[in-house]
Amino acid sequence: MQEGKTRFGARMNLRLTEPLADAIKRAADKRVQTYADYVRTATVERLGADGIEIERGAA
Repeated sequence: MQEGKTRFGARMNLRLTEPLADAIKRAADKRVQTYADYVRTATVERLGADGIEIERGAA
C-alpha cells in the first residue's frame, strides 16, 4: 500500500433519490472531491455533531 493512502475495507450501498444523488455530486464537484469522499467527510462531521468521535485517520 502506498504511504498516505487510506485502505477502505468496508463497503456500504445506499439507495438515494435522483435529486439527492445529483446534489451530492454537485457539492463534491464544488469541493473538488469524489462523491464518495464527500459522503465520507459529511458522515464524519455528522457523527461528531452527534457526539460520536472516530479515530483520526480512520475515515
